[in-house]
Amino acid sequence: MADSAQQILKTARISHNLTQQQIASMLSVSLEQYKRMEYGQVIPEMSDVDILEERLPEPGLFRRWARAQFPEITKYFGASDERDYGLLGAILNTKHQMNDVLALHEKVERDALDGRIDDPILREKYENELQDARRAIDASLQKINEVR
Repeated sequence: MADSAQQILKTARISHNLTQQQIASMLSVSLEQYKRMEYGQVIPEMSDVDILEERLPEPGLFRRWARAQFPEITKYFGASDERDYGLLGAILNTKHQMNDVLALHEKVERDALDGRIDDPILREKYENELQDARRAIDASLQKINEVR
């Protein structure tokens, strides 16, 4: 079963060991306002979720949250990033997937100074994002070859 939009926000906060107050400060909202977001009493602004994705960093947070918060998105854009959108869609998906990789890259770079990625959670996230990016690149290459 897919997580709710609220659970996605809460899980992201907890996975980065942040308090609700820290996230509220990051978003420049009151603690009470953030709690209402996390409990589903208030829908956060899309820009707030975008800020969280960038600042945590939590690649893919916005897409996961948007699909959970607005299920009708799935009707038009699919339940995953795997749907065929043609050449432009493939290119845009590649851009977003690469941005997700880059959002983790600095942390991975610091962790890998000794020649290993010691943080198993970071390693798994990075591997998953690299795999997603690889699939997006392959899809873009396929679309490019189809339109030659």
